This record gives sequence, structure tokens and C-alpha cells, in this order.
Amino acid sequence: MGTIVATGAFAEDDMAGTDHPWSGLYAGVHAGLGFASFDGIFDGADSVDRQDDLGATGFMGLPFGGQVGYDFAVNGLVLGVVGDFGTVLGSGDTASATNDGVLETSYNWVASARARVGKPMGDFMPYVTVGIARASVTVSHEFILFDDPSLNGSKNITDSGTVFGAGIEWVLKDNVTLGAEALVYDFNVSDDLVDLGNDRDFGDGMTAMDLVQARVALNFRF
Repeated sequence: MGTIVATGAFAEDDMAGTDHPWSGLYAGVHAGLGFASFDGIFDGADSVDRQDDLGATGFMGLPFGGQVGYDFAVNGLVLGVVGDFGTVLGSGDTASATNDGVLETSYNWVASARARVGKPMGDFMPYVTVGIARASVTVSHEFILFDDPSLNGSKNITDSGTVFGAGIEWVLKDNVTLGAEALVYDFNVSDDLVDLGNDRDFGDGMTAMDLVQARVALNFRF
């Protein structure tokens, strides 16, 4: 009888650690620090002999946003899906090759849909995550040598890619968790920069390369 009771108690404790509060719907907010990198060439007007390197416009920024997800327990693991949407405060700029203008890049928004797998350990749950991502980037050029608006311009580019990472989540109280995670977004999709300012070169283009984020997330579970 003692063995049966002990076994039952162990199963109950294990179930409690797995199912609560790690199962069900949750929503929350996140914020952190990120680094964005770019690649590409923009050489301005056809008559200007230069090649501006968009790789020099990488920048450190402050990502923040919100997320909604759902977790469920399976055989001692927690499987889940999560979608998030946010932006990155900050931008990167560099002087043109002929020092007659400024080239700038920034993120308008970043979104992802990810699966994640975690292993509950009492009030802690480490996890890994992978999914798909999409982002909107603005590239702008401002001519500063003299006032000619026709040489200025900006272009929005939307890229798709993948995202992967890992993190850990802590239970603060029954329905509130605090997490820390690192995510690597790999977009690597190029777009032409024709019509940026007065540029008419179809060979110009840019690529939003990696976006790396380290962030904390506060979640409310329902």
C-alpha cells in the first residue's frame, strides 16, 4: 500500500509540475536588445561614380512588442506555438562613398510564428524554438551636398525568413511567468533599390541579413 501511495503521489507531483501553469493560452509583452545587419550596394544617380555599402548601416536597437501563444503538456514535455509582433527602436546610417549624402536603414516591424518545446523543472522551464519570420525594413537616402529633393528618397522592403532560438521561463505566481530568450532571425532576401532617390540602376539592391535579439518577456496565462 505504501508503494502504491508513493507512486501515486509522485505521478501527481509530476503532473502538477508539467500541467500548471505551463498549459493553456497566454499573452504578454517583450523588450530587449538587438543587432541588425544588412548587405547591398546603392550607387546613387547614374552619373555619380560611387558604391555605397549598406553593410555599414548595421545597428544596435531596442526591440519590443507583444506575443500570444498556447502550450500543452505531452509526456513530461511542454509543446507550444507562439506568434509575436513588434518593432526595433533605432536605425543605422553611413555617409555615402562620395560624402554627399547619408544612407539609413531601420526596421518598421518584425513578426514571427514559432513552435517551441520545453522541459518543466518545477518553477523553471528551458525551451528551444524555431519558426518563420517576416519583417519590414526602410532604406532611405538623403542628399546633403546641396538642396535637391529629387536626390532624396526612401523605400520599404518586406522580407521573409526563418527564426530560431532558446530561452527559459520562470513562474512568478500562478498565472504570471517571466522569460528570457535569445532569437536569431535570418532573412537573407534581396530587393532592388531602383527608384530610391533619382537612382535608375537596376543592379543596386539590399538584403536584410541577420537580426539577433536578446529579450525578456512577461506573460499572463489564462
